[in-house]
Amino acid sequence: MSQEATPAGGPPSRGVIAWFVRNRVAANLLLFAISLAGILTIRGVPQELVPETSPSTLTVRTAWPGAGASVIEASVLKPMEEVLRDVGGIREISGTARDGVGTLTVELEYWADFQSVGDEVRERVESITSLPADAEDPVIGESSTRRLLLRVAV
Repeated sequence: MSQEATPAGGPPSRGVIAWFVRNRVAANLLLFAISLAGILTIRGVPQELVPETSPSTLTVRTAWPGAGASVIEASVLKPMEEVLRDVGGIREISGTARDGVGTLTVELEYWADFQSVGDEVRERVESITSLPADAEDPVIGESSTRRLLLRVAV
């Protein structure tokens, strides 16, 4: 068995890189084949200016004219958080109270079915009987990352 000496006089080089160094034509053919496969398969990759995304956040906004932020937090946001705490598919619930308005943000898990979780949140919020009489009915809206994508694209 003969051993090839390396240019530095050390032991023979073995491995993939050494093989490609010795077989430059094969390396170039492999590079060409991989590039051709990439060019042919890129046609199948969908390209959209604004990709379709599913909503990921619900907002529950409750107006109470004349009420302070601390009163809204205690009388509106806390009861809503309590009711929504055990709904499946919710990652995080956070609330923001300002004078006259309280907003509850419900962030969903990535695997959650938006429609069913949204329906459950809507039912639970509507079932709250302890909201103050002066407060307006809660308005439930949805947010998605599409708006963020549009901001970035424009």
